[in-house]
Order: sequence, then C-alpha cells, then structure tokens
Amino acid sequence: METIIYLDTRNQKKNGKYPLKLRLQFKGKQIYFATGIDIAAENFKNGSIVGIDRRYQSVVFAKKLRFDTMLLDLERCNRIREFEHKELKSYLENDGIEIKEQRDGLFFKPYLLNFIEKYSNQSTKNTYLDMQRKVSTFCDIDELTFENINVAWLKDFDIFMEKGEIKTNTRAIYMRNIRTMYNDAIDRELLSLDMYPFRRFKIKQAQTKHRDMPIDDLKKLIYYDTSKMPVMQRYIDFFLLSFYLCGLNMKDILFLTKEDINNGYIVINRSKTNVPMSFKIQPEAQAIIDRYKGENYLLSPMDNYKNYIDFEHKINKFLKKILHYVSLYWARHTWATFAAELDIPDTIIELALGHKVRGIKEIYIKRNRKKIDDANRKVIDYVLNQRK
Repeated sequence: METIIYLDTRNQKKNGKYPLKLRLQFKGKQIYFATGIDIAAENFKNGSIVGIDRRYQSVVFAKKLRFDTMLLDLERCNRIREFEHKELKSYLENDGIEIKEQRDGLFFKPYLLNFIEKYSNQSTKNTYLDMQRKVSTFCDIDELTFENINVAWLKDFDIFMEKGEIKTNTRAIYMRNIRTMYNDAIDRELLSLDMYPFRRFKIKQAQTKHRDMPIDDLKKLIYYDTSKMPVMQRYIDFFLLSFYLCGLNMKDILFLTKEDINNGYIVINRSKTNVPMSFKIQPEAQAIIDRYKGENYLLSPMDNYKNYIDFEHKINKFLKKILHYVSLYWARHTWATFAAELDIPDTIIELALGHKVRGIKEIYIKRNRKKIDDANRKVIDYVLNQRK
C-alpha cells in the first residue's frame, strides 16, 4: 500500500493552477492529502512535476516517502486494519500520532513518545522520559488522554510529586514539559484552545540557590591528597578544569576537539545558548588537558563513555566524598562569584560564562577577549595566591 501523486483538476484555482495532492486507496475509498503546492496542468506529467523548480518535486516526494514508510510500518505489525478512514488520515498527517475514536480523545503516552523523537538533544529527551515515569507512578498512563489533564489533574499531580519529595524546580520542569506538549497539540489543531488548563494552573518555581563555595573548600579540592584513592584525582581534575575555563559546562568540555583549539584558545559556540565563546587556556587548565588526552575528542572520557551525563554523575559522586554539598555546577557559580568579588564588570562575567547578553554582537566578544582572559587569570590567581 502506498500513496500516489495526484493533480486535482476538479478544483482549479483563480490563478489557473490546480492543487497537487497525495492519494491513497484504502478500504475501497480514496483518501486525499494536501501538499500545499499548486501547479499548472502542463507541469504535471506521468505522476511527476516537470518544467518548474525541482524543489517542488523534492517536497512532495519527501511527504510521500514519510507517509509510505508509516503505512509500511502499520502493515508489518498488522495494525492497518484497525484504522478507519478519518483515523488513518489523521495518523499520517500528524506524523504517526494516533488519535482513537473521538470519545477516547488524544492519548498522552503515544503523543509523548512521538514528540520526543523530534529532539536531538539527549538531555532534553531524558527530562521528558523522567516526566513520563513520574506520570506512570501517578496514574494509568496508557489510558491517560489530554482531555483528562485539566486543572484538577495538574493540582493533584503536583501534590503527588510534592509528597514524594520531588523538588519544586524539578516539578516545574515536568509541568513545563506537559505544557509544551499541550501547546504543540493545540498548534496541530488536535485539541481545542478552550481545553487549555495552564491559564488557570500556575507552575511553581523556586529561586535557585547560588551555588558558590567558600575559597577554603575550593582549595581543599585543589590540594586534596588522593594517594589513598588515586582514581579520585581524575574527577577532581575535571571539576577544576571547569573552574579554570571560566566555569565552562562539562558537556562543552567533554565534546571539545582538537579543531576547537586555535593558538592556545578555545573557540566554540556554547551548546546551551549557541553563543560564541573564545578564551585563552590558562596553564592550570592546560596541565589537566595534557593529562587526559583523548583519541576522538580533545579529552579522554568520551572515548569510553557513550553518554556524557554518565561521566558527570561519576564526577558528582566522587566530589561528594570530599564535600557533601558539591556538584559540577558549583565550579561555574563559584567562578562567577569570585569574579564579582574582584569587581570584574558584569558584562565581562556574562561573556565569560557564555550567556546571551542583549545587544552584544560577536565582534564585541572578540574585541573583549583579552578582558575575559584577564578576568580569568585574576580569578585563578585570587584562589591560588590565598594561603593554603
């Protein structure tokens, strides 16, 4: 079973062109799918577009291939007969999101699993999967529909998580994920805007604690005796590397390549914000980089780890053996705090951290590269020159 490209000459437009559609023969009836393309009759021959921009052909064939692939998958698992005409049309037009009969509504779990496939960022996917697991412990997720998710459901779910000692900001992430999916379903006209529950349900957000460590605790890590547990040195080093690189987050550090190093400078776009960053590798950072040279990346961990998050968890686990409260993100906050204490201008701190600064162009960042390097050197010296 497959779709065919069809020129609907029954419906001529005012410009004399006809709508190009995909047509599917299913259970004795025709199902038509719009492509959004209109062409003249002379530009359609033997099922192909001719005589005009080839991109039109590419768009139509891409849509045909997507529909035919989904149809083949349904046939392989013997599910094609379960559908009626309207259901199959909706299923194909909405990228495989299955809508059962109207009385059943739009089911949450299949929509979620389809939705997260659009994300390439594994960390983002993981937040949705974590939310899915939490919803599964709260209710029967296989029977949950978006129509069930009203204000009362959201309040009960939030109370359930709070009783389970889920932190406020983690609950907020899960709620925002649900809200994002709800908005997507409304944009696709699968749900009515009248049903939207987040106009009356406000997502709670707690102010994030500023995670800056006392200078004595940071020096405790720098000079920690790892002779009894040599493996500890590796995890301390990567925490300190983040600090020595202006608090650069671990994902960006682990995925650095040799091509990202130019004349002793790291030159990248920060993964989280896509903001260009450029700063000098200070000697303290270079010493750590030299200790852990990688094959596929600048550093060795990603030669052995499939997921950078696993390595982050390992670092945090070992850090807590020394300082129970510390995690990787403390390196970033601590660098920023010390920079502020040294009266480094806020704009330079923001640029060093890779934040988006309104009105700041890339040329401004390049022009202030020396100021960022001076600030980093000043922060490192501030720590190392303190009495041990």
